[in-house]
Amino acid sequence: MDAIYAAVGIDVSKRKLDIALLVNGKTKTKVLENSIEGHRALLDWLGKSKVPLSALHVCMEATGVYSEPVALALHQAGLMVSVENPACIKGFGHSENIRNKNDAI
Repeated sequence: MDAIYAAVGIDVSKRKLDIALLVNGKTKTKVLENSIEGHRALLDWLGKSKVPLSALHVCMEATGVYSEPVALALHQAGLMVSVENPACIKGFGHSENIRNKNDAI
């Protein structure tokens, strides 16, 4: 059986979650409300991805009160979650010679 590479990136804001799911080079996107209901819908959507939740790695920027609830919900569901300092993400982009700010998924 081939290995599965899967990652989830979430752009967190006060009202919504912009989500990108990358599985073996193919990307699916979804926008959900940043609420308890939206967090449940996110887990349901990820559960339908045919990738075990325990195999997913979720990464998001630290946005304080906006990112903490979704990060906690995902962690409690058994997913690996990385909450990154936005300055580190920007620094990585610069190291890759990516100079523009483009949040499009």
